[in-house]
Amino acid sequence: MKYRNAINNLKIRNKLAIIYVFCVLIPVIVTNWVVISAIKSNARNQEAIRMQNVMDRIKYNIQSEVQGCISIASNIYTDKVINQFLIRDYTSNLAYFNDYKTTLQNNVLRYYYNSQKINQIILYTDNATIINGGSFWRVDTILGTEWYKEFMHSGMDTYLATYYDEKKKYFGIQSVPRTISLIQKLDYVGTGVMEKFVKIDLQYTAIKNEILNEKIDGDIYICNKKYILFSNQIDENERKAFLPQSELDINQATYQDNFKVASDEWTIYIMPTKIETSKMIKESEQMVWCLIMINLLLPTIIITLISKSFSGRIKLMELYFEKVKQEEFQLIEGNVGEDEIGDLIKSYNVMVLKIKELIEVVFKKNAEKQASELSRKGAELKALQSQVNPHFMFNTLESIRMRSLLKEENETADVIEALSQILRKSLSWNNDYICIEEEIVFVQQYANIQKYRFGDKISFSFYVMEGCEKIKIPKLSILTFVENACIHGIEGISKSGIISVAITKDEENVFIEISDSGCGMSEEKLRLLREVLKDPNINKLSECKSTGMLNALIRMNLYCENTLVFDIDSELGQGTDIMIQMPLGKIEIEGEKR
Repeated sequence: MKYRNAINNLKIRNKLAIIYVFCVLIPVIVTNWVVISAIKSNARNQEAIRMQNVMDRIKYNIQSEVQGCISIASNIYTDKVINQFLIRDYTSNLAYFNDYKTTLQNNVLRYYYNSQKINQIILYTDNATIINGGSFWRVDTILGTEWYKEFMHSGMDTYLATYYDEKKKYFGIQSVPRTISLIQKLDYVGTGVMEKFVKIDLQYTAIKNEILNEKIDGDIYICNKKYILFSNQIDENERKAFLPQSELDINQATYQDNFKVASDEWTIYIMPTKIETSKMIKESEQMVWCLIMINLLLPTIIITLISKSFSGRIKLMELYFEKVKQEEFQLIEGNVGEDEIGDLIKSYNVMVLKIKELIEVVFKKNAEKQASELSRKGAELKALQSQVNPHFMFNTLESIRMRSLLKEENETADVIEALSQILRKSLSWNNDYICIEEEIVFVQQYANIQKYRFGDKISFSFYVMEGCEKIKIPKLSILTFVENACIHGIEGISKSGIISVAITKDEENVFIEISDSGCGMSEEKLRLLREVLKDPNINKLSECKSTGMLNALIRMNLYCENTLVFDIDSELGQGTDIMIQMPLGKIEIEGEKR
């Protein structure tokens, strides 16, 4: 602690002088005798860096080629046309060849050959109607091969196989039996229907030539756990089988690096020759003396400049802090720099601005608090007034209903009772989500009111699939669409009409369908309505003339976390159909935790 206080009490100029002596002069004197060792170490480091660069280039080139194959396999994996071609049942050879020409009319596989170091691409399927040839073969033709057994045993979707293909020995001098293949299952389309996969063979010679281009004084070997896959030995015969990895004495390798190639682990071993450093030492003597001079002169100049930079700005800050003590909050103007002292000056300026702002805020705060309190009291008063009006309306409806019962006007009394229940539920927002069975009760009450109005002109049909009763939805949402069907559908026709409501579900979704046989709408009106309802959000409420359906869709979409699917179809004079789909995983079911 004493040493820390002593350092803190020193002037910055003295601190910089101490730094100069102990961090410049003494280190330069001490390091003179280690320069030669540093040069030797530098030579070794350069060699290590060069070897690492060689290994990085080899890794990059191999991984790039394999990654290119993976990209091709991914494109084929998601190519629905090719996948459908592999699983389609062909009734005749002619049907197969016609489909074959149609599938490959864009010549996609040949394009891959040209753009990558690819030897061949073959797609296999256990479709018995496929004719072997070209790029498409049945799985039963390769059941006994080594690479297929390894692929099936691995259980992987993507597998890198290295093997010796005996058949290629007889294909001519251009054919290389040493084979590296990327195998990818094709289960994106038609999963579970049949086995199908693609095998992409890399050009072994092209990869080996890239390794031969690495001109180093030493030997390079690339191995996996089983074989020596590549080397820079020019006399190595690539038509012979892979040598086992155990024949390589890895203890002689000065450099090695492991890397991932698709599903396989590969290792690079480099065995370089010894390097000579004496020549490098003689060539570096003048450079050493130059460095010694630079290490002495340059720090002296730089520390002097930095000392002036520190002391000048610190004195400026001392001056302005004295002004703060006198309650003078002034900003430090000018270029203050971008270092830590500059940041400190900027923080001082921010502090001054904040102090001024806080002084102004304190005087305004009490007035704003009083205004907020008055606003809150006014809102409470309006809330009390809003409770009085609906209460008076319900009492009035109940009086009319009792009067109708006394006069034995039972039908009128039932309609008034249904209207009262609907109004009570619509004005009560304690819980915006109710079960479907409750919602259907309100819809049926509304249907009774409409039957009272239209008589035999209108009829209703309701169907709720078993298991859907306890699913919760926003309150009065279905009622909104039924009301719209009555007003804009049935009311516009002279003949009788029907409105049907069906609630169904499957394992993942619940479906709400509302249909009417009313007047329907024109194509242009339907297009405009679809445009408005395509993306239901609150911003559209101010733009839309008819907000009933939009309001219901917004509430339902928010309820199921923006996963709602809505569709409307209509034909002029034929009626309108509405379908709403909500995922079961996004909504509540009474009695179950969401």
